[in-house]
Formats: sequence, structure tokens, C-alpha cells
Amino acid sequence: MPTPEDVPMDENDAGRVAEGSQDESKTPSREVLKKLLNEVEMAEMEENEMWYLISQKWWNSLIKAVRDGFVDDVGPIDNSQISECRNGSFFLKQRLAEQVDYTPVPEILFKRLERFYHIDDDRRDYIQRRVVRKDGKLCIEVYPRIVHITSARNRDIKADLVLRPDDTMVSLRERVIGELSLSTTDNIRFYVMNGENYELIDTAQSIDSYFDTVQKVVVDVEEDGEFFIKGKSATPKSLFGTQSSSSDSEDDVENVVRLPKPNRHRQFSTSTVSSTSSKLLLPLWAVWLSFREAWWGFSQLWPDTIREAVAFLFGWWILRPPSYSSRHGGNGISNSYNSPSPSTGVVTRTTPGACGLSNLGNTCFMASAFQCLSNMPPLREYFLANTYQNDINEDNPLGTHGHLAMAVGELMKGMWSGDYASINPRKFKSIIGQFAPRFNGYSQQDAHELMAYVLDGLHEDLNRIKKKPYIEDSDEDAKLPEAEYAAKSWEVYKMRNDSIIVDTLHGQLKSTLICPVCEKISIKFDPFGYLSLPLPPKEQIVKQTVIVMFLTRKWAKFSLGITDTTTVEEAERLMLDKLQPEQQHHFVFFHVPSQYHDDITMMRPGDRVRMPGREVYVAEVEHDLQVKGTRLFVAYNRIKLVRSASLPMIYSLPTGYPLTRGFLNDHVFSTTKHFFINPKAVAELGGGNSNDDDSMSGSNSADEREPYKLFVGPPGSTASLPIPPTDDPIPFPDENSHDIYSNFLQIVFQWKDLKIFNQYKGNELIEREMTVSTRRKVLLQETLDWFTTKEQLGEQDSWYCPQCKKHERATKQLALWKLPEILILHLKRFQYTKWSREKLTWEVVIPVRGLDLTDKVANPNHEKAIYDLIAVSRHYGSLSGGHYTAIGYNDREQKWFDFNDSSANPTYPPAEPYESSDPYILVYRRRKLDSNGKPIEPSAVSESLHSRPKRGAAPTISSATSSASSSRHQVDENMEMEED
Repeated sequence: MPTPEDVPMDENDAGRVAEGSQDESKTPSREVLKKLLNEVEMAEMEENEMWYLISQKWWNSLIKAVRDGFVDDVGPIDNSQISECRNGSFFLKQRLAEQVDYTPVPEILFKRLERFYHIDDDRRDYIQRRVVRKDGKLCIEVYPRIVHITSARNRDIKADLVLRPDDTMVSLRERVIGELSLSTTDNIRFYVMNGENYELIDTAQSIDSYFDTVQKVVVDVEEDGEFFIKGKSATPKSLFGTQSSSSDSEDDVENVVRLPKPNRHRQFSTSTVSSTSSKLLLPLWAVWLSFREAWWGFSQLWPDTIREAVAFLFGWWILRPPSYSSRHGGNGISNSYNSPSPSTGVVTRTTPGACGLSNLGNTCFMASAFQCLSNMPPLREYFLANTYQNDINEDNPLGTHGHLAMAVGELMKGMWSGDYASINPRKFKSIIGQFAPRFNGYSQQDAHELMAYVLDGLHEDLNRIKKKPYIEDSDEDAKLPEAEYAAKSWEVYKMRNDSIIVDTLHGQLKSTLICPVCEKISIKFDPFGYLSLPLPPKEQIVKQTVIVMFLTRKWAKFSLGITDTTTVEEAERLMLDKLQPEQQHHFVFFHVPSQYHDDITMMRPGDRVRMPGREVYVAEVEHDLQVKGTRLFVAYNRIKLVRSASLPMIYSLPTGYPLTRGFLNDHVFSTTKHFFINPKAVAELGGGNSNDDDSMSGSNSADEREPYKLFVGPPGSTASLPIPPTDDPIPFPDENSHDIYSNFLQIVFQWKDLKIFNQYKGNELIEREMTVSTRRKVLLQETLDWFTTKEQLGEQDSWYCPQCKKHERATKQLALWKLPEILILHLKRFQYTKWSREKLTWEVVIPVRGLDLTDKVANPNHEKAIYDLIAVSRHYGSLSGGHYTAIGYNDREQKWFDFNDSSANPTYPPAEPYESSDPYILVYRRRKLDSNGKPIEPSAVSESLHSRPKRGAAPTISSATSSASSSRHQVDENMEMEED
């Protein structure tokens, strides 16, 4: 059967081969390819234009060649890694990910690459795809969408339709009628196949809601007043507008799709009764629904024993929420519910909250995220008590007009009713897809992004501030004492944002910016809904040569085994541990970016020390760089201001000490003679004694007979100015700046004769070799420390200093100030760059009970903040072929449950500490305080079995007698991974 990949790579192979066969250019220069790569990065898509897919393996080889300068070594464009041959034709492999398996390139740029490097296989390596518009956004249709159409009565009657970008439900109906030779007057129903289950298609949804990738659709045509598929829900108005017969059952209202503003009470659909009796039955039915809703809400306040007694006498149906009765009305897409015991006439109760969510096709991310939300007690109780209905803000333009809140409320009630083992969350997914198109369809998505959107959407839907007031920023607040400023900022935030989400999940961060030039400090207090905690990149030991240029001893050459993320500060500490110096040393790291000139780039303590293919130099300086007022300058030895005569040297000046010509002639010149001047060459040229210092003097005279001239310029200057023969202080670029790494001087010694230099560049050095130790695990507390570590902003993120009146690379530091009752921690496992994506598989050591964050809060008046883990969203597998599950603590039952799509089973509590590479989102709940302000420790979690795994997530407790029947996603290195 054809798949989305079974669309030819291109329709015009012959024409393109002829065009590509023209050898119009030789191998391009490095600069030309750099420009081309930049054009690819900056390229914007236009509707209906063509882009080409290139194997990431070949693309990476091109990038490496450009970086290293070996552009002639790149072979022909080769897409064998992403293609497969079937029956003599090539097709794109399944489930490929952009910038992991392939990179898309605009047609015009692909043609240039083709002229430069040619094509390895004309039939295989042209993979052309069109830019289409989906949900109002342009995208490359890498996998054309296919709908497999089959007749319900005769499965041999079938067709495969490739969807067009402009297809609608109406146009698709017309195409189906034509393919299956049906009549336009036929009464037709359409079902999407979810496994072996039939799901009637909702008419009001967009075509992308069902047909994002491959879908199997069964077409049921009414014959002799009956449909072939019996007992299935059908809409009164079937797919594409065909009217159903009047004999349809009351179940037929179940999938009607309309999205008006939600009402506080369920509405009765008149489709369930005949038109002649609807006026009589409607008031009675509305009264009955109101009674059922009030009765069910009241029953939720009863103790479990009373509720069970009423259920025994009258049946569970009387306590079932009205919106989930077997025949319910309402305007909205209904969810489907699976009873625990469908084969019997009696509904068997399950544990409330132990309810799975059916996978609708790559929706495990949604199920995992929602199970975490479902196990947040304050949020759950808020929805189960129907409190949310009074808070719905239908007029908030930033929300979904209440639709998301209503969908979450209904889904939450169903999951905690105890009536269902699993629920099909079609309505919930459809609402999200309508207001957040990126979650539409059935592509694999990110659980954290989904959770963040739902919480933000719920906040706006439930915002008690119906009309947000305009509040002008005031600089006067920043002058208040810190605690008052924070309280004022929170008060201003609450004036526009007041919801259960803010009450329960929002906290406050303190953000501090410091200008490196004028040391201006700017403090802001900002709200947060979750904390995204960094993880270190994957560690791989690489070799880096570091040459240490000592002032009074022989230089040393280190071969450091480091990682790509090892910083200058860490490398310096590593070398000092090896050297064990008696006196304190002060180092400045730098590298020479180009082999054609000797201009250097200084490296800051937080910069990465790794410089592939190049040496890193470390200049010892005399003064402590941490002392305010210390300054640096670089001394170059050159011929005619251009040609390098030796390595440059870095020197320091103490606070208040001026830089003068006399200092250069004395101090710097003596160091130059010691390291770089060949005394024998001087003697030969001067004809004098090699031990006579007078033959090489550096006086202040401007006499042409002197061996050098002095020039000065700011960093990176190409036009240095002569230094006057006076001994006046030489000014620095910015006398008020304290940034020693950008506010330095370039001093050039212009020599007359190159022959006196030995051109010493680090040969015959004392060699040492050492390797940093790599880590195997990451502590959760470490990630919190990294989150609050001071960092310097990049060039693209520079901050506008109001005092300097220009953008500066300020230092930024975040600090926790106010923590919420429910704290969501997101581990940043997925790393994205322009050219690569990867998943970080660190094992994180996670405290389950008693995570104490009190000392990490900058607010000295903050209450005790001790947290217990209540839910975890877990991700297994790779970036492109993984699977999400969740575990959650049911505080009503005091048990942990394992959620894997539609299954929900009791499980062991996580071991203390919980060590695993799978946790992605962590949900913690803060302990309540007693009258003395001390945290109340919750009761111990009951364990049904005495033994449990020593680490990681425990296996599911199965009802089967054999332990081999436990959940398929228990922690096991050889586990079979379910690919979404």
C-alpha cells in the first residue's frame, strides 16, 4: 500500500538531468560557499516555490569543509542516506527529521551547489518538494498527505488520494465520490480508523485535523435506509453536508461540531427528538440536565462510603456527570469513553484518576502532559467542583473564549469520575488545534510546549480580570527597597492577571543586569509559570593545545583533554592544579583567529576554551585582573605595521598607573629582547659585542637610527597612530570602562629589520598532558544552580544601557524570589541549532521527597519552600522516534500510577532519589506550613509490595500473575520502543 513517501522525488527528472549536466563553474572559493550557506540560513519560503532536500551527512561535510578551508574535498551531492530503492524507483525514507536527517535548500541555491559539485545519482539525489500553506503558515510539504479510501461494504473498492494544499472537506468529498463512482445524492458517512475502532469524522473540523499524515477512511453508503456500520455514532449532518435520515438514534448528536461561546450549563440538542415534540420535551430535558448536574456536583462532596452506598442502591449512572452520560447533548466535540467492563451490563468502577488517554496518532505527548496536569490537586479540585465555570472569561482576546477551559473541565471530570478506564480526548485535541495550529494534525510534538500552551490558555480563559487596565511602567518603583519593589511588581502583575493558574503555578524571578562599562545595575522582578533548567551538552573528550607564556620561566605546552563546553576559567583551574605554583598567577587567554595576520582575540573567563584546529595562548600578567582599575594592552612586533615578527604579548597595568612611552621602552622592550631577539643576529648586524646592551636600546628618541617606532590604536584598528616622543600618558579608548577584555590598547613596535628576531612561536616547550574528568550524572540541584548562574549576554542579545546610551554585553543573573505551590521544572533535554538537533540523555538525580529550595530563594522573607514530587512526564527514545509516558501521585489513594496512553496502572513509588535519563517535566508540590511556619511532612506513601527497584522508575504492578506481563515501558535497556 502506498505511503506518504511513495510520491516520486520529482516529476521532471529528464529535464533536470540535462540542466544539471552543465559544468558551468569550477569549485568555488571558501568565501563564496560561506555566502551561500548564509543565504540558505536566511532564505524565506514563498508559496508554491520548490525546495530540495539534501542529506544531512553531505550537508555537514560541506559545512566542515567551509570551516576548515578544504572546499575541494567535498564530493558530489549524495542523498543515499535518506533514500531507498523499491522496484527500481527511489523514494524518501520514512520519519525523517529536518536538520537531523536532511536540510531543505531553495531551488536556486540547490542549482548553484549542483553546478559546483554535481550529482552522484541523477535518479536518486533530486528530492524536490513544494512550499504549501497550512493553517495560514508556509511550510515545505516533505511528506505529501495521503488518504486511503475504502468502501465499508466491499474493502476491495479502494483508492489513494494525495491531498492538495487547497483541499477542503467539500472538495475531498467530491474527489471521493468520483474515485469510488458514487452518486452525489448518496447519504454517506465517513469514519477514520483508529486501529480496529471506527471514529465518525466531525464535520466542522478543518481538513488538517484528520489528514495531517496517512489516514485510513472507511466510506459507508446508506442502502435501503440502513448503513453497513451498525451502532456507531454518526452526526445528523454527515461528512461534507449530506443529511442523515430521521431514523438516526439519539447517539447521532454525539459528534456535532459547533463552537459558540460556552454556556455555564449544558444545552439540549433538538436533534434528539422529532420536530413535533421538541417544544414539549425541551423544557423537561433542560430541567433534567440541570438536576443531574447539580446532583453530581453535590455528590462529589460526600465521603467515599456514602457515595458507594448510593451507587449500590441506585446504580452508578445516577452519580455519573451529566455531560458523560451515554446520551448527552451539547455544542462541542464529544470525547469517546471506554468502560472498564464493556462486555457486562454492569459498569465496574475504577480508581478515580486512573484513567488513560487514547493515542489519536502521535498524541502520546499530549497524554503525558495532561496526566501531569490531572495530578495537580489544586487544579483538579478546582475543575471537579465546577468553580471554573464562574471564572470563564469569554471576551478575553488572548484566550480561546472559554473553549479550552470547558474542554479541560469536561475531560478532567471524566478522568476522575471512576467510570472510565480510558478516554478518547478528541474534543480537547480539536480545541487546541483550532487555536494553536502548530498542535493540529497528528505530527509528533513536544510535551512541554503543549503543557505551556494549555496552562497559558487556561490562565487567559479563567482570568478574573475581565478588562485589563493599562498600567504605565514607572522607573520610580525601581528606587524602592528591594522587597517593596518586588511586592509592587507582583501587585501590578496581579492587576492584569488573576486566575487559578496564577494562584497555583506562578512565581517570581529577580533579574539583575550589570553594564560592563559603567557598572549600571538594573533589577526587574518578572513572573514565571515554570522553570526551564539547562543540562550540559553531551561530553566528548577532545584535545586542545594551550601554550602558557610565562614572564620569568620557560614556557609550557599543555595538551588538554577537554570537552566542547570547558570554559577558560575551568581550563585555568586545571592547569594551576597541575603546576602547583608557589605564588599566585594571573592569566589572560587569547587566540589568533587567522593564519594570515597576528591580530588576537581575547577570551573571557566564561568563554569556551576549545578552538578546533588552532592553538590557544595564555599570557601571564603581573597584576590581579579582579582588582577594579586593572588594565591590559597588547604589544605586537611587526615589520611595516603589517608583517608579524613574533607572537604578540599581553601586559597589565595596576590601578592608577599610566601607560607611557617610557614604560614601553623599558618594561616591554626588555621582555621582547628576552624572548624574541636573537643576540647573535644583533651582534652580526651591529658589528658589536653581543653582550652589549647599548647595541639594542629602546630610548624615547625618534631618531631614524633607533631599531623601532611605536604606534597605538584601539582593539581591531587597522590604522594605528604614531606615539608622540613625549612621556605623556597614552589614553585608553574609554577611560570610564571597567571591561578589560574590550577596553584595551594595541601597541605596535614597528621594527626595521626582521633578521634580529628568532621568530620564536612556542617550539621546544615543556610539554604537559592532562584530561578533565567527565561526568556521568547530573544533580537536579546543579541544574537550578546553572539556571541562576551569572552569564554575559551575546552580541545579538546586548542590553541598552540607559546610562551609556548604547547597547552593551551586560552580565545577567536570575534568582528565585517567589515560589508557587505547584512548581513545574522543565529539563531542557532537546538542544536545537540551525544545523543540528539532539537529545541529551543525562541521568538526572531527582529528589522525590523533601526538595528544599529555601536557601536558593533570594528573598530573605520567603517562607519555607520544601517540595515533594507528584508527577513526571517521561520521554523515551530518540528525538525523531521517541515515546512519552507519565507517572503521577494520586493523593486521594496515596498511590503512584503509571500512564501509557490508554493504560493506567498502579506502580511503585519512584526510588529515592529518582535517577533516570527519561524524566522531561517534573511537577512538585510545596508542603503546607503549620501555625509555626514549619512544613508539614505528608504521610508516607503506601507500598503494596515490599521490594522495588533500587533506582529509576519502577515497573508497573500488573494484575497478571507473572512479572513478565508488567508494563512494556518499564526501565530496561533492551525495552521495545514504541515509535509514534
